[in-house]
Amino acid sequence: MIKYYKSKVVSLMRLFYIPLILTIAIILIISGVSIYFNHKVLQSQYKEEGILIASQIGEELSRNIQSQEYAEYVLENKIRVAALTILELQEMNDIDNETLYRMLEVLDVSELHYMDKDGEILFSTIEGYIGWTPSATHPLYEFVRSDDTEIMEVIRPDDKYQRPIKYGAVKGNDGSFVQVGINAEIVALAKEQFSFQKTITSLTKNPQILEAKYLDLNLNIIAQSDRYEQNKSIDINADFFNSKNDVLIEKKVFQNTGLDAYDYYIPVYYGDSFSGILNITFSFEDFAYFNKLALIIYFFLILFLVSSLIWFQFQNIVVPICELEESIRKIDVSKNLLYMLPKQKTDTFGGITSIINKILENTYLFIFELHETKDELENSNEELSAAYQQIQASEEILKTQYDEILNQKNHIEFIAFNDPLTGLLNRQGFTNLVKERLAKDKKGAILLIGIDNFKGINNTLGHSFGDIVLGKISEILKENKDSNILVSRFSGDEFIVYISEFSDFLYIENYVLNISGKLRENLNADGKRVYITTSIGISIYPNDSSEINRLIMNADSAMYKVKEKGKNGYLYFNEDMIKALNEKAKIEILLREAIRENNFKLVYQPQISLITGKTVGFEALLRMKNNEYSPDVFIPVAEELGTIVAIGRWVANEVIKQIASWQKDGLDVKPVAINFSPRQLNDRGFHKYLKDLLLEYNVSTDFIEIEVTENILIDNIDEALNYLNKFKELNISMALDDFGTGFSSINYLSSLPISKVKLDKSVIWRYLKENKEDVIKTIIQLSNCFDLTLVAEGIEDKSTAQILKHCGCEIVQGYYYSKPVDSETVKEMIDKTYS
Repeated sequence: MIKYYKSKVVSLMRLFYIPLILTIAIILIISGVSIYFNHKVLQSQYKEEGILIASQIGEELSRNIQSQEYAEYVLENKIRVAALTILELQEMNDIDNETLYRMLEVLDVSELHYMDKDGEILFSTIEGYIGWTPSATHPLYEFVRSDDTEIMEVIRPDDKYQRPIKYGAVKGNDGSFVQVGINAEIVALAKEQFSFQKTITSLTKNPQILEAKYLDLNLNIIAQSDRYEQNKSIDINADFFNSKNDVLIEKKVFQNTGLDAYDYYIPVYYGDSFSGILNITFSFEDFAYFNKLALIIYFFLILFLVSSLIWFQFQNIVVPICELEESIRKIDVSKNLLYMLPKQKTDTFGGITSIINKILENTYLFIFELHETKDELENSNEELSAAYQQIQASEEILKTQYDEILNQKNHIEFIAFNDPLTGLLNRQGFTNLVKERLAKDKKGAILLIGIDNFKGINNTLGHSFGDIVLGKISEILKENKDSNILVSRFSGDEFIVYISEFSDFLYIENYVLNISGKLRENLNADGKRVYITTSIGISIYPNDSSEINRLIMNADSAMYKVKEKGKNGYLYFNEDMIKALNEKAKIEILLREAIRENNFKLVYQPQISLITGKTVGFEALLRMKNNEYSPDVFIPVAEELGTIVAIGRWVANEVIKQIASWQKDGLDVKPVAINFSPRQLNDRGFHKYLKDLLLEYNVSTDFIEIEVTENILIDNIDEALNYLNKFKELNISMALDDFGTGFSSINYLSSLPISKVKLDKSVIWRYLKENKEDVIKTIIQLSNCFDLTLVAEGIEDKSTAQILKHCGCEIVQGYYYSKPVDSETVKEMIDKTYS
């Protein structure tokens, strides 16, 4: 083949063979370098993966240590709080078996025992324990005789039921002490779950981990996996590890399998203390396999590149050169004047062919220059032909433009009356068609379907996924092919259906239940299962209206009512809905006017000390001027609108400005409480605003108190606590309002940054009506245990005030003493004494 294609026109050695050899050499060099670096990178990746896995397990062992100690800490802290609470009751001389039984549930513990300084049980929640004293082997025997103030035992089975119990005891000032027992089954299970052996055993589930051990600082084995190498020597020095990031790696051959492996030694820290060493033997079997696979792939890739290069060069250089040379040899002007070089199979040397043919063409023209007239006529004919072809092309262009205009017109008409996302009718198209049907139908129904919580889908999964969900919903709505049902996408997440000439209301309800069920059970979008519920409002033609826009508004009112009641349902329109919406709209207008035109005012209700009869503080209460709406009506609307944030700032400004005015008048100013709404948690700049107001009016933080309700913790406890703690940083005291009506617990009393609780009047009335004064007394004592001042609200008669005083309550508030009054009347009440 090489001999056959030996060319005289060009040098194939320089043009083909030498570049081919150099290219192949470069490919081999680059491939060799790539294989070497690929081997190093793959080896490095496997080492890094081993370090990452070992470090993660080391962190898990550290967390296990922390989890076990934290479980003990939680129980000991709970025991300490319970014991101190009982000791405070004992100092009030208010302790007996019945009190211990009652506090058992309040403090959420399993056992309570009150003992004298010699260790004899005087009161207990377990029958038969009274009179018991500890034996010489019992942990309490030495505790009684020592100066220790508390003892915390390890979790052990109780004597009677063999349940795991955590016992602890705390001494009082007189040497008597309280022993508390808490059921610790869950903690025992948790400690077992976080055991080192369980963590190490779980590592063998990873096929890449051949062996795992957890060693103490003396290299003694604390826990090891089932797969381990017998008599393996550990030749490392614990002094090597100076920080958490020190990792020791040793290459080895695992004797049980003969596999290449690496030993990783990772230090395990608890806090800043070096507590042990984790040893993991990591298999490199996969690395060897992928390394061999990479070599095979590189070999075949190089073979393919070289073969492809040789074939390409041969077909596009050698063959075209030889064919061109053969064609040139055939040129003989004397024998064939019209001869032209044929086009080659490839375009490699098409330019040379074209140049030679151009020379032959000029030669031909020169010889036949006598036939110029004939050539001119032929040229004229060609010009006429070109003009004719140009006219034909213009006609085609005009026809194409006409078709485009016609298509655009049809598309514009479609967009005007159809939704581009779902293909359903849009609002305009639906309204036009229903108007035509209402002129013919005797009865019909409008169903407005709102997709519940669709905004959450967009926010969490993205608007593109939301569009897919809307498309799936439209497909389900279009499944019903009945001619009397017309479906439209009304707005973003709302669809509207018109049912004409239905037989009875059962037909409508069956349709609603069918659609709701399909959307709830059958919606699968982009491979994800989506749970969809709907709120559906229904208006009937002609019962509710004969006009399409009014029917739609009525259905919208009914749908809005469904969403108010909790969503996932349907309602028929009635006139009461319009009244309720109109009333709410009226309140919204009044609120916006009140903010814009300063139509709010503040009144102040005094808080009275039952001990001195003096006023000790005030609560600022918001009112609207010149209308009959109470705060219970307009405050929820303000919270829903979000205007409560602006109102809250207005209240803070007015209260601080009023305190400054009282100080200027020389009055003995008392602290004023400001109510704080959960929606005001969104006002991130409120703390700075409050601080700036206090500085501007030169008012001390001692005269401001923030009142919050328990539901402020419902959505995000951690975020709410962080927000409230910023008031504490400003030295502003806080009170927990409506105590007893929500989900109060001892945990909240101890974690909230409050100094006062306000006992709701409904709680007081309920227990007094049931003659349960002891419950109120216990609540007051419990608040005293947490150093919290308790204020009783809603006191409307003298007898209630006297009962509360007998129960130990110090501060009250209510109409018996005073209704809320304006700022001028407050001046007369500051120094007033109440009986």
